[in-house]
Amino acid sequence: MAMGETEPTAYSAEVLELARQPWDIELKPYPDGGYFARVIELPGCMTEADSGAEALEALEDARAAWIAVALDQGLKIPTPAAAGDYSGKIFIRASPQLHRMVAETAARHGVSMSQWVSEVLAREVGASSHPERADVADLMEALRPGVESGGTAEPKASKGKRKAAAG
Repeated sequence: MAMGETEPTAYSAEVLELARQPWDIELKPYPDGGYFARVIELPGCMTEADSGAEALEALEDARAAWIAVALDQGLKIPTPAAAGDYSGKIFIRASPQLHRMVAETAARHGVSMSQWVSEVLAREVGASSHPERADVADLMEALRPGVESGGTAEPKASKGKRKAAAG
């Protein structure tokens, strides 16, 4: 083991099982480089790193550590939001003018109105409209426009330092 490396933490089967649940993860690039990642349902469970892949890797350990600490303290572990019952259908009302504009814009892009609206909503909330097909690079690319257009990112302690927080 190289100097400065630490031994991986061994977690109980219960912690590992809970950590494998379908948690919602937010990954945001910083405008000046580096990435911030957090588990949305677990307050304070966050990390940052130089690359998106490193931030996601560090978040795996931060998530297990958060869950281990919560169990040790007798706290209730939240239910992952992804476990909720979402059909994937959203019904909206729009003015006839907006409906026409959406139809024309979707046609210009060569997609259905539903596909175009889904992509616009996904960009707005910083996600992929098809998460089951998205890989990390697609997710990071989808998040980039929100930050570049003035979206917010969590404060960063210092560029190049990697930290993980739990609990």
